[in-house]
Amino acid sequence: MGKFVKVGVFMNVWCVNLKDNRNELNIKDCQKKCELCFKEKILPIGWGYDVDGDLFTRALNTKDKYSYDTDEVDRFLNALNLFSKFENGDLVWVHNINDGNYYILQISDAKIRVSENQNYRDCDIAFYMLWNRMCCVGNHVDVNKYFDFRKIISRPVFQKRKNDDIKIITNKIFEEKIKE
Repeated sequence: MGKFVKVGVFMNVWCVNLKDNRNELNIKDCQKKCELCFKEKILPIGWGYDVDGDLFTRALNTKDKYSYDTDEVDRFLNALNLFSKFENGDLVWVHNINDGNYYILQISDAKIRVSENQNYRDCDIAFYMLWNRMCCVGNHVDVNKYFDFRKIISRPVFQKRKNDDIKIITNKIFEEKIKE
């Protein structure tokens, strides 16, 4: 996947928190998940611990939410819907809560893949897509040199940034940093 995708001002800019929200604290491992995502060049979506379970199957196939945590099913379906809107060439702000740094990734293949790799599933990754280029912008103080870092904080799993200034500045930062 060494395919080069040209950066342009009209691409989408997204924000993502790379984290592990599983309730089972004994298996929660955000650091392992982040390391795997950067090493494998994947942008993930969670709920991987339940890919073979009822939440995943029922939510996708029957949308029968009556006996399930409807908020969790809704969060899952919303995240999957947003994930399907990513396009090749999109830039994604990723906040790695382990090291506190903000990264910009460029999506190289926006096809959504189902995690069949057990290492991915162990890190709570149900779906993923591929990216090919990444730059580290730094912590929130470094991001503040360009704009208020709060403009790229994502409350849900994914958020698309519609502000043209954020898109233009993100493109410039990415082009600058990728050359370093």
